[in-house]
Amino acid sequence: MKINKREQRKRRIAAIVAILLVIAMVLSLIAPIFSARAMAAPAVAVDTASTILNDDTIQNDAALSEKQKKEREVGINDFSANILIGFEQQFIVGKVVPVSAVMVNNSNDFKGEFQIKIYSTIGNSNNGGRYSIFYQPLELSKGAIKQIYLSVPIQTIQKDFEITLVNEKNQIVYRKYVSAQPLDPATILIGVLSERPADMAYLSALHFAQQQDYTGEYTKTVYLNNETFPSEQSVINHFKVIVIDDFDTKSLSEKQKQALLQWIQQGGICVIGTGVNASKTMSGLQNIVSITSESTVQKNIILAGQSVRADVAELNLLGIEDIQTDIFENASLLAIGNGAVILYDISLSLEPVISTAGFVNEIKSYCEYVDEELMKVEYADSYNYNPMSYIAQRFPELKENSIYIILFAVIIYVIVIGPILYIVLKRKDKREFAWIAIPAISAIFMLIIFVLSINSQYKSGLINIVSATKIEQGQNIAKTEIYGCAKSNKKGTVVLSAEKAMNLSVASEDRWNYYEEAKDIYLNKVLIGDKTEITYFNKGSWNNNEFEMQTVTDMGGTVVCDVKMEGEKLVGTITNNTNRNFKDILFVVGKRIIKIDSLKIGESININEEIVDKQITNLSSAVWEIFRDVYDRTKLNKKIKSGEMTRQDAYRIMREGDLVQDYVNWNEAEMRLVNEGDMKVYLYAFDEEGILPEPININGESALENTLNLYIMEYSVYLSEAEMFEIPYGVLSGIVLLEESADGINDYRDNSIYAETASEAVWTFGIPANTQIESVQFRSLNDTGNFYQAPEIYNAATEQWEALSSDPYNDISNYIWITEDYPNGCIKVKYFVQKETEVRYPEMKIKGAGQNVRN
Repeated sequence: MKINKREQRKRRIAAIVAILLVIAMVLSLIAPIFSARAMAAPAVAVDTASTILNDDTIQNDAALSEKQKKEREVGINDFSANILIGFEQQFIVGKVVPVSAVMVNNSNDFKGEFQIKIYSTIGNSNNGGRYSIFYQPLELSKGAIKQIYLSVPIQTIQKDFEITLVNEKNQIVYRKYVSAQPLDPATILIGVLSERPADMAYLSALHFAQQQDYTGEYTKTVYLNNETFPSEQSVINHFKVIVIDDFDTKSLSEKQKQALLQWIQQGGICVIGTGVNASKTMSGLQNIVSITSESTVQKNIILAGQSVRADVAELNLLGIEDIQTDIFENASLLAIGNGAVILYDISLSLEPVISTAGFVNEIKSYCEYVDEELMKVEYADSYNYNPMSYIAQRFPELKENSIYIILFAVIIYVIVIGPILYIVLKRKDKREFAWIAIPAISAIFMLIIFVLSINSQYKSGLINIVSATKIEQGQNIAKTEIYGCAKSNKKGTVVLSAEKAMNLSVASEDRWNYYEEAKDIYLNKVLIGDKTEITYFNKGSWNNNEFEMQTVTDMGGTVVCDVKMEGEKLVGTITNNTNRNFKDILFVVGKRIIKIDSLKIGESININEEIVDKQITNLSSAVWEIFRDVYDRTKLNKKIKSGEMTRQDAYRIMREGDLVQDYVNWNEAEMRLVNEGDMKVYLYAFDEEGILPEPININGESALENTLNLYIMEYSVYLSEAEMFEIPYGVLSGIVLLEESADGINDYRDNSIYAETASEAVWTFGIPANTQIESVQFRSLNDTGNFYQAPEIYNAATEQWEALSSDPYNDISNYIWITEDYPNGCIKVKYFVQKETEVRYPEMKIKGAGQNVRN
């Protein structure tokens, strides 16, 4: 009896052990699978155990006092350093900043790393911040001197920078704090490259964007040499204007010259002085301006309104395309891409220029002629939203075949180790052998499932790439912004690497996020060298590891959009002369969207579309209409099950819709008619070709990469060239001008405003240049209850406001108001908005004919 009870007890224990083994094994097998499948949703990455610095780290290095910085210095006698951050110890927040150091080793041989700590968020004096380490390998023998150069993104207001040398034992052997001045992101930085900086000091008085409404200083001038002149596109983007005079440009490296060229092509303004130093200054710039100087003559010229005598270079401008010689005094204008070169035939660092009062204002006016944006202050919103970030975090579901095979093996295992094993052992009355059978069968199935999982896609890391390239009309080279997110099935340290160096960096955090950490938090480590490597610390399985980069893309040609208005229709052709095969193209005119399935290399498509008025409140709503089916998950699943659409296509189209929607939301306010009379049309196109210069490995292994590239192109349709046009409501947007009584109005920049208090708001509608207007008509998409007084229109002839009619205005001559901002005239409409009320912009329909008709 005791033996039977003992046997029963053993069997119960065996059964319990078997059940626990089954549960443990099943959970261990399926948990990673389902956690991996869950990654298709936009995950919110939680830093589960971000590395905290060693115990001597106080709360916030960025808030150290001078005394504390001095106390924390290490190895000051062993090493000496001259460290420069930014330009003349200044940098613009949000830019990629150059860091250079001349290190001298006064001690034993050193091998390790040169490191700089860069904060992404900074707490107050009682809290820590979050930071990255940017580093470069360094070997420095005793008594040696070495120049170090790296560039780092600085996204927050950091004034003090910790510089360290860390040896191979991970010991800090040198630590020093260096200060630099952060500048407002709205700052216009001017670079001066000259061997006579003292004689060009007058350029420090050059002030752009000094409007009456703004009292701050938004222009800074710094002086460069061949060592501090940028060699990277991301760094030279600090500058809006670069002035070169009396400098041997042959001393610049090829990388510096190429960076200058690309900067001009992307919209930079380069002012070049010549005169007696023409050959010297122009000798190294032949890749930019292929101009030679025959000789120099002395003659009288007009300089800042004064007649003076100067040495004038006789520049050979024959055969130079896109150069204008009759716009400026003493200078020619050469358009290069989206930027320009202002080429003076006199020296800017010699007499009579340096002693002529007011000459600096001449340079200012010339630059503002080229780029009107220099007259504006562009405040940088602290809400640093990147529309690509959310899209990059959305991963596709992988192929399901391998998952089903693994799950099938798990089910077989459960059945075998459960009822089948129990029945077999019970019939043979050998249930005590479960102690041996269960572990043996578990080991066999674990081996089988391990082999199956090796060939599963879940063994690989995953990388999602999203890029946006904005291409100006007629240009084939454009700046591309890339945002990526990597996931690994392993936890702990995640390393992204590539064999060659790329301009790859950790993603900037939203500057409006503040973290109240107990101490500084070490997020990641970035290598700056001959290869690419980013290390993320203490990450959980399938956590987000985000990165970003900027590059220049050569499209191999242009997308030619040759369209014009014919009555109510937009007609013409779109031709793809690039090296990209586009798909899912959206052609946007006002609130009208034309969907084009594909446009392959060398293909053309005809456009013959009526610009229909659908009374859609804004462009965002029109985008939603296009992608409505993929946003409806029920309809989407039906299409997938019926074979009408694959899961991969559905995933791609959903991301396309979200990405376009984000760009439309942020850019819609800029999609309006400009005063010159060109109607803006936009082309959004996609492809899925790899955009990264090099493949990225995750923890040394190749990863599955998914790419979505957006190309944004802007074109002008000149109404002056149309024989007859009829533009419906909502295509030509008005520009809101807030009256003195409109202090409580917020412009949402999506064709709507919100009035906190009862307010008057005025919109101006520019009249297209070189057109004959037959009639205009206005409508409101708002309830009459939104107004405390009926809308009005301004009568320029009587200089009085009068009631706005909903009928067409066939004679608009009395209503055209001409100002300096509107040389072609505009029409003003006023709304009287109730307090705490949101209203849509008024809309105008316009009929007329062009005066420069083309066939």
